[in-house]
Amino acid sequence: MALTYRALDNQDIFPVSWVQTDAVQTVVRVSPLGVCLLQAVRLPTGRTPDKRNSAEFITDFCYSSVNDVLQAILNLPLEDILLHTMGFLNNDSRINKLISKLAQTVVTRRPGQSVETYQLDGVAATYHQLYVKSDDGIFMLIQDITYIPLSSQEEAANEQFLQAIDQRAPVSQVRKLLLDLISGQTS
Repeated sequence: MALTYRALDNQDIFPVSWVQTDAVQTVVRVSPLGVCLLQAVRLPTGRTPDKRNSAEFITDFCYSSVNDVLQAILNLPLEDILLHTMGFLNNDSRINKLISKLAQTVVTRRPGQSVETYQLDGVAATYHQLYVKSDDGIFMLIQDITYIPLSSQEEAANEQFLQAIDQRAPVSQVRKLLLDLISGQTS
């Protein structure tokens, strides 16, 4: 089911200050999903971009934090992950498509999800990615679905989460739905 998002107000539902709380990080640490916080990398222009084209000024994303599952997926030391951008770490040309989608999410505040296949460490793998705006960046959940696709319950939980944002459900309810997704509690 495709969702059409209404223009979201200026409220940031998932600010970095919330993502970094002990309560959220406790869930992230034990999550069966890869979870990361990304910071937008912008072109130094010296001028403020207009709203229509501001996504063009986002050229990449830096990893601000990753959980152990995502570190295992990337198969790199944590220091290397945190010192480089997504584009640098993943030389697969399809990463630019994801960077563009994430930039649009930062600008429009519209969450998104996608399924992409990447060559990581020479091995092709397929990932489901769900991403939401977090300050001037992205909070993203990544699930390897190469051999086990999303279950109907997981798909329904993702849709319920996205619909709650679209319908402007209370922030506490939307955040609970996200925490349920992170923890793998989709039933």
